[in-house]
Amino acid sequence: MKTVNLNKIILSFKGESIKDSDNEDITFKDVMLSHLGLFMSKSGKDMIMAVEVGRKIYDKKDTIDLEEAEFEILKRSLESPKMTALAVGPVLKELEKV
Repeated sequence: MKTVNLNKIILSFKGESIKDSDNEDITFKDVMLSHLGLFMSKSGKDMIMAVEVGRKIYDKKDTIDLEEAEFEILKRSLESPKMTALAVGPVLKELEKV
């Protein structure tokens, strides 16, 4: 099991929180869900797992425990960034610590 932090806020270079279009802070959870939702693979099994991991993350607030295979799908989704380095970089850095 790997415990992943979901509620950290994405910060700008100035150290200020980055906001979404609703003026809400963007969190690690937001970045993860965006990438899992856009994840693409030739493997149907991987696509299903990405959806299942996304659903598990969506239902949690602060942290989540992921099995090794779930954790790997999360990392793979983030390694094909759909957002800027400022959003994805801190999340990947945090996952390296897990």
